[in-house]
Amino acid sequence: HELGLNGTYLGTSNNNLHGYDRKNNEYGNWKWNKENLISPAGAISSTADDLLKYAKINIYEDHPYLSLCHKKHGNGTKKYDMGLGWFLLKKNNHVIFHGGGTGCFSSFLVIDKEKKVASVVLANYRLGRNDDENIGMSLLESLQKSVIS
Repeated sequence: HELGLNGTYLGTSNNNLHGYDRKNNEYGNWKWNKENLISPAGAISSTADDLLKYAKINIYEDHPYLSLCHKKHGNGTKKYDMGLGWFLLKKNNHVIFHGGGTGCFSSFLVIDKEKKVASVVLANYRLGRNDDENIGMSLLESLQKSVIS
């Protein structure tokens, strides 16, 4: 792995956590075929440690192609614009984020490149709509306040 993210891979394994629905019933894992065209959209398994390493790599732009992803490539909504794979906050364009989910699993990563802080939220329980984003943004705001400017 060029980025050194050894806990990140495409597909599922016997080590993946099981998902749980809102009634606390085990939901299991989706089985992904690595050759499936949509696998990269939801078949990536990772760890919080790897995602924080990935955040650090993005903060310091250790690889030149990453900074290209952080630039505005399209208009979004009132709150954000679009980079390549990243949402860019309009009020703080140095804050980038991305999240997603499949089945009962969700993830959210937000990075403040200027203050050099990031938060990761991983869940194997069906959260409410935007709960992972709200949790991740709240964590980031706490971290931003603790950084001496």
